[in-house]
Amino acid sequence: MDKNNWIKSPWTICLAIVVFSLLLLMGYDYSEGNPILTKTGEIITFIWDVLFAFLNLNIKMWWIITSFGMFIFILYLIIHFKEKDRNRKIKDI
Repeated sequence: MDKNNWIKSPWTICLAIVVFSLLLLMGYDYSEGNPILTKTGEIITFIWDVLFAFLNLNIKMWWIITSFGMFIFILYLIIHFKEKDRNRKIKDI
């Protein structure tokens, strides 16, 4: 990567946003008199709880997600091997 374009890189922009938001949260906690990063821990705990609540529905959502992932993987294997077989037939001609 060019030294002049590292600021415009998507990775740099994403990391800058994360660092800036953490600094804002640290400033908020400090102004409220709470230990630093308390709000960050609360947000991570909330996201974790929502994720588990979503995955533990009556239908067990992780079954659906796993099934979908396996379906995509099997399709990938089928396409890959058909393409390999087609390339082998072309080389034989």
